[in-house]
Amino acid sequence: MGARLVAVHALESIDIVLPRAPDGTAPEWRRPRDPDAEARTLLEAELAGTGAEVVVGHGDPAALVLAVAVRQAAGLVVTGLARAEPLGRLLTGATVEEVVRQSTAPVLAVRQRARAPYARVLVATDFSDCSRHALLVAAALFPALPLTLFHAYEAPFPALLGRAASREEAAAAAAAEGRAFLAHADIPPALRGRVETVVEPGNIGWLLQDYVRHAGIDLLVLGTHGRSRLMEMLVGSTAGWLLQAAPCDVMLVREPAPA
Repeated sequence: MGARLVAVHALESIDIVLPRAPDGTAPEWRRPRDPDAEARTLLEAELAGTGAEVVVGHGDPAALVLAVAVRQAAGLVVTGLARAEPLGRLLTGATVEEVVRQSTAPVLAVRQRARAPYARVLVATDFSDCSRHALLVAAALFPALPLTLFHAYEAPFPALLGRAASREEAAAAAAAEGRAFLAHADIPPALRGRVETVVEPGNIGWLLQDYVRHAGIDLLVLGTHGRSRLMEMLVGSTAGWLLQAAPCDVMLVREPAPA
């Protein structure tokens, strides 16, 4: 992407005291290690040849990441997910949740080892302004890729089928809403041409899990409402659940604050 990379690592503030020679003149290799220098050396070796800047600090990891992101005017924050057990489920963890809650920049949670650039990107939408912003951010970050816009709607209760609310009418209404969403003035014509829209009845979470596997999606993009209490309780939200359950990388794009 031609972006400048800043690698951030937080150390716990723990004093390390090791035995020294009685006269206090121990050779350098017997002196207490400098954890800051050691962490920096490890990170610089890991990222050799990338041109990355390394930042090592102390204290709460989320606070450090957020502070560096603001100071560096970061356009994207990238983090991994903690694995609960070998080859088992992945957990967001308190650090990731706090970064997602407070970061004004999009947050990319990486689940898979990077073997190639992203090829298939899906944007989940509820046809809100928040999800439109997420689509625009995805289009800007991946200008050469086709995008899939995915919407799930509630199917009418079976007892109502054949009456006022039919399955066909619900599907037609959802499709029309999708066309209106893309026809918004903020969506440039060139972007409309590279968006494939998928509209399906059912629960958004379960549908996305199945579709992501079926279509070989590399990245799932979700808009999040940063001003709502929902983001303050991320674990209970659809975005938080998908962050843990989706079988691909997930990027969360926070809704910008009103002017």
